[in-house]
Amino acid sequence: MHNLFLKLAGDWGLFIPQPAANGVLALIAALCGALVGMEREKKDKPTGIRTLTLVCLGSAVFTMVSGLNGDTSGRVIAQIVSGVGFLGAGAIIHRRFSVAGMTTAATIWMTAAIGTVIGLGYAGSGIGISLFVLGVLTLTTFLERAFLGNCHFSELHLVCAVDGGKTILKIEQVLEEFPFEFPGTGTPDTVDGDKLTITLRYCSTHKIHRGVLVRLAEIPEILEMHRGVLPATKQV
Repeated sequence: MHNLFLKLAGDWGLFIPQPAANGVLALIAALCGALVGMEREKKDKPTGIRTLTLVCLGSAVFTMVSGLNGDTSGRVIAQIVSGVGFLGAGAIIHRRFSVAGMTTAATIWMTAAIGTVIGLGYAGSGIGISLFVLGVLTLTTFLERAFLGNCHFSELHLVCAVDGGKTILKIEQVLEEFPFEFPGTGTPDTVDGDKLTITLRYCSTHKIHRGVLVRLAEIPEILEMHRGVLPATKQV
């Protein structure tokens, strides 16, 4: 059993003949990328199964081609690292009050590393690293909730000037500046001819979530902001 474990953790090219070895490694790289991508897809992240599958598979293929050409200096692997760095940078979104996509970029980078390990022939190690990355992504989410607490949502009612629909666009632009979703955002209800109310839910627990209130207060077309139930004179 111990020898079998060492064999699986070692270079698979030593006991699988070519060209079958490259086909097996490519298949395992695609599966490992899909495994990590499933976790991202489940959390509705922009980088999901297809992207990470291709990143892992592409890294493995480039590494295998590097070996076929006798490249022992690691030049192709170095190019993979820098190339995937640019891909990850494209996933990072800079906003006024936050930076989103850092975990996505790091996941792309790590998936490329898994593909490189598999491309070198160490498929068992690649599978192990994939499971470890999956565990890290899952465990850190649990720890964040355990130590920082779950979100507790409160209602926010905005009484706004219609302004030909421009107000809604400004509010949506503000909400896009923050790296989290606002659940329960409803369709505006007209209060009278030139005013409307918009009800949304925001997290009242975490400071970064509450920062949206400051940004909304800077919009001149928002006439009133009420947390909780609207005053009776303003209810629709």
